[in-house]
Amino acid sequence: MDISTIFGMIVTGCAQGRVILWDLRTLTFVRRLRHLFKEEKNTNVPRRQILTAYSVSINQKNGNIVTLVGTYLSVFDVNGNIIANENSLGAKPSCAIATDCPEWQEQGIVVVSGHINGEVRFWKLNPSTRELIVQYLMVDKEHVTEITSLCATGIGRQDTLLVGDKSGKMSVCKTVLIENFSSKELAEIVTILKETRRSIDPSQSL
Repeated sequence: MDISTIFGMIVTGCAQGRVILWDLRTLTFVRRLRHLFKEEKNTNVPRRQILTAYSVSINQKNGNIVTLVGTYLSVFDVNGNIIANENSLGAKPSCAIATDCPEWQEQGIVVVSGHINGEVRFWKLNPSTRELIVQYLMVDKEHVTEITSLCATGIGRQDTLLVGDKSGKMSVCKTVLIENFSSKELAEIVTILKETRRSIDPSQSL
């Protein structure tokens, strides 16, 4: 479950895949979120596993709701309308959170997902196509077991991500504004970008 005092709502999910929005003040039912799932082609996956709601999370800036039901990552607006739905998540996701981080990467990050193999993925939203797109995959892989907990926090803006896994390990990841880098750090970043670009396409240069 997740709670927003700003928008006055509670969101809950259950093992049967039902995600329900409740009024925080009166503790009464508001609506059930309707997930638009495509037919599951893999008949070897048990139906109970497909339908389980693993995560629900509220964006505290705009009221959008992120759900992880089975392997489906979805974003709804505060009125329960579907904004985006994605099932191409690579390794099976184990948890997901909404973020209000326009500063995180180009076009902003709306969802962070954790996966059973320790991956952490950062997703941006293409509103015109209603697609969630992986903007960033955490390269410095600190976790090798299932991600069980994610929390985006910070004073003033969300600049810190806490990640916990099944083994009990926790890592702290911080975003840094480019103007706060020293000249030496900027030079190192430029060098890394050049080397990465050449490894992808030797004919190109920065």
